[in-house]
Amino acid sequence: MIYAPIEWTEELTLGFTQIDEDHRTLVQMVNNVFLGVCARLDNDILSTACDDLIIHTQGHFLREELAMERHFYSGLDDHKSEHAELLDALGGALKTIITISDADQFHKAQQSLGSWLTEHIVGQDKQTVDFILAHNEPQVA
Repeated sequence: MIYAPIEWTEELTLGFTQIDEDHRTLVQMVNNVFLGVCARLDNDILSTACDDLIIHTQGHFLREELAMERHFYSGLDDHKSEHAELLDALGGALKTIITISDADQFHKAQQSLGSWLTEHIVGQDKQTVDFILAHNEPQVA
């Protein structure tokens, strides 16, 4: 199987250092999982990589939600709901990805997960970051 890694583009940079760093890490972690599947790494190694990705995603979502709470972001409840749905979908997708042997299924999973990540960043997260930056959220390095 061949994997076309998700590429970090300027469109994915939102201007909030901590969130941008989280997003870069998420992109790299997703790429590592897919590359591991392509390299036919042991399932224990892939499972650990998937667990790490989920843990990092949970931490990222919590950091976003705390920043939204500090600024009384009106879309907080909707964003939290989307985060919960995304975590469920991510967990299911990762379980499927590490067991895929069919190239077409692998390609669909790769596109789905890549789209999920990039669309969330340029959609919901951009709105959130724009709001936070407009309310002078201090940057945490």
